[in-house]
Amino acid sequence: MNSSPAFISYAHDPESRAVARALAARLRRDGAPVWLDEWELQPGEEWQSKVEAVLKESKTILAIISKSSLESEWVQSELKEALVQNKVVIPVLNEKVGFSDIPECLKARQAVAPLDDDYAYQQLLKALGSRPGRRRYRQFALFAAPIKIRRQCCLSLSSICSL
Repeated sequence: MNSSPAFISYAHDPESRAVARALAARLRRDGAPVWLDEWELQPGEEWQSKVEAVLKESKTILAIISKSSLESEWVQSELKEALVQNKVVIPVLNEKVGFSDIPECLKARQAVAPLDDDYAYQQLLKALGSRPGRRRYRQFALFAAPIKIRRQCCLSLSSICSL
């Protein structure tokens, strides 16, 4: 059994933060281990090394897709690292973005819109090895063919997608 939490990557604007908080709270309530920076980091803690360590440990990345996440250097850096390490990256959409907003490099990944679709939320729980009322985490093999990424430094999602 793998108990590494799913890492939630999001832009720190009010809208994206609200989506990340709501999703993380619901997933935790249903027994899925998730790591949300603002819940885990303590005042005065060196946050960058902690985020990097958790990102490296996590097997699954929940990428909150928003207009601001597409422009966020931190989100771009987190996703670049996740893709280079062949992690499972799940694009998570909210009501204000659609499938057409998903960066090209993530379009081959199954996206979910769990905040406005209960079936999508159930699928996300299943992907994380959990279901409502269950408090144990179990890893499932989800994606048999990870996207191959050439080893190049990238500064933006558009450059990651063009690899």
